[in-house]
Amino acid sequence: MSSGFNLSDQTSRTWQQRADLCAAMIIRVSEPGKRISLADVGCGDMKLLGALQATGIALDYSGFDLRPQFPQVTTFELGRDRLNKTFDVVAILGVLEYVQDYQFALETAIHHGRHFVFSLVPSNLNTYTAADVTRLGWQNYLSEQVIDEALARIGASVLKKAITPDGRTMLWLCASYSSETPQGS
Repeated sequence: MSSGFNLSDQTSRTWQQRADLCAAMIIRVSEPGKRISLADVGCGDMKLLGALQATGIALDYSGFDLRPQFPQVTTFELGRDRLNKTFDVVAILGVLEYVQDYQFALETAIHHGRHFVFSLVPSNLNTYTAADVTRLGWQNYLSEQVIDEALARIGASVLKKAITPDGRTMLWLCASYSSETPQGS
């Protein structure tokens, strides 16, 4: 993984919009009144926790990050480490671009969450040059189709896709088993 991770951008409005969109997707698969467990992998400054708390959802939150910004966050390297238990939802926002083995990262999510949500800046929505990708420290600049094919290979069922308001980032909500019926895009 890159050493930069573009953390200087974490106060950007678009990062909050991504967390808010993810929270709405998580609400979609939660049962009213039931507490959910969430692994927030690459949690950074825990924007997703705040977005979910604002909804009033009952939540058992676990944050994981390569560079924890808070003492309650567990040090974790996606692409190398495995989660130590299963969760109702695994969220991976703003991380897959930096992970060398994105397939392993998706497999971690499918094996440790009933549902998982992740984001990616797909190449079919953007026009980043090779120099941009290098400057950003990304290991992956993949198309939506490549990700969809990877999800099919691991048996994930895509329940919903959404694009952030700025049109640059896509989020996927998936079930960790193929028996769940897709609910549209």
